[in-house]
Amino acid sequence: CNAVIPHFENLPAAFQHLATLLRPGGVLAVCHAVPREQVNAIHRAGPPAIQHDQLPPGAVVVATLRAAGLQVDTVEDTEHYYFVRAQASHLTTHG
Repeated sequence: CNAVIPHFENLPAAFQHLATLLRPGGVLAVCHAVPREQVNAIHRAGPPAIQHDQLPPGAVVVATLRAAGLQVDTVEDTEHYYFVRAQASHLTTHG
């Protein structure tokens, strides 16, 4: 998910759905080439349609991914970029 999760209306539902699409061992990566604070500042200064679309802290995304049944192995919410990597467990079923 490159530069899209701030725009999901229901992040838990989106991750739940994406988890069903992954094969066992499949990877879901959430990334932005700029830091979270910059993403959020760009959105706040943007048109009304995106002003409230904020990228949550890495810890929030991790908790949401885990609630969707994914195993998170990388979290990098840094001053340079944003990256979270999760993997479907071998027990996850897919559509």
